[in-house]
Amino acid sequence: MKKMIPFLFIVVLVVLVGVILVGSKAMKQPGRYVAPSQTTYPSPSGGTASSLTLSVASPTDGTEVTSPTVIVKGKTVPSAEVFVNDTNGTADGDGNFSIATTLDEGENTVIVVANDSDGNVAEQELTVTYNSGT
Repeated sequence: MKKMIPFLFIVVLVVLVGVILVGSKAMKQPGRYVAPSQTTYPSPSGGTASSLTLSVASPTDGTEVTSPTVIVKGKTVPSAEVFVNDTNGTADGDGNFSIATTLDEGENTVIVVANDSDGNVAEQELTVTYNSGT
């Protein structure tokens, strides 16, 4: 039994290291948080990165607002699904979208994600500060 304890310890250690490595790789998968910028990812289903664009026209990164609701406007491909934080919508036939989202007091991270019918994904992250003035 004493000879089994080091063996079991090594097995448990190897399993834990494997879980950590797999978990860190999963955090780098498309659709996760990225640095502020216009970013386009190839889809896991084989779509191409160049076929989907995402541009947020307003608000701009670093904007300060005095209302808890902000309307995120931008352009992507026609009929793409667009998500702004937890709110979803669909781009119109020209690719334009306008989606309202609610902010908390202070600095907020707004994540805009678009995906098309081919499975391509594009993401943009910006910071918007809500200052109620109180």
